[in-house]
Parts: sequence; structure tokens; C-alpha cells
Amino acid sequence: MTARIVIISGACGTGKSSVSRLLAETSAYEHAVHIHMDDFYQYIRKGYIAPWLDGSGEQNETMIESAAACAQRFSEGGYEVYVDGVIGPWYLGPWINIAEKGTAAA
Repeated sequence: MTARIVIISGACGTGKSSVSRLLAETSAYEHAVHIHMDDFYQYIRKGYIAPWLDGSGEQNETMIESAAACAQRFSEGGYEVYVDGVIGPWYLGPWINIAEKGTAAA
């Protein structure tokens, strides 16, 4: 069963993580997960570029695509997914692709 993916975006410090964690913990689904997109940057051990600096575009795209793939796999496994991060319109492509494949994205 494919579960829905809920994206919670906004500026830094607005409570995205707190809200996402609470929603995942109180989900009506039997299984739910909170994906904190900032964590994905912490996985880079060599060649990290702060995401707001020039030259970070390719890294940022890879990070967004990785987070989207992770969310999609959890969803396919029946987990309701809450994703929190700063996701501007320039990073919606991977999420739209998931929705077009039939995963319920909110």
C-alpha cells in the first residue's frame, strides 16, 4: 500500500520540524516517518558546500532527489511520510515526479 507524502516547507525557524515530528507521531497510519531534509546535508563527508553558496546547485539537487527517493520508498512501504525542509519551487521536480507515478503527495 502506498501512503501519502506530506511536504512541510517554510523559512528557517518557523517550526517545520516540530510540526512534522508531531504529525508523524500522531498519524492515523499504523506507520509514519518524519524526514528532516537538513539531515541529508550532514551525510556529505567530502566536498560539502553550504547550500546557500555559489557552486552548491548540483549538490542541492542531488540532496533533494535523495530525500525524495527516500520518501517515495517509505511511502511504498506503507509509511505516511512527513518531509520538512526549505523546498522552493525550483526543487519541486522530484516531488512532482513521485506524485505523477501515483504516490499521494500533499
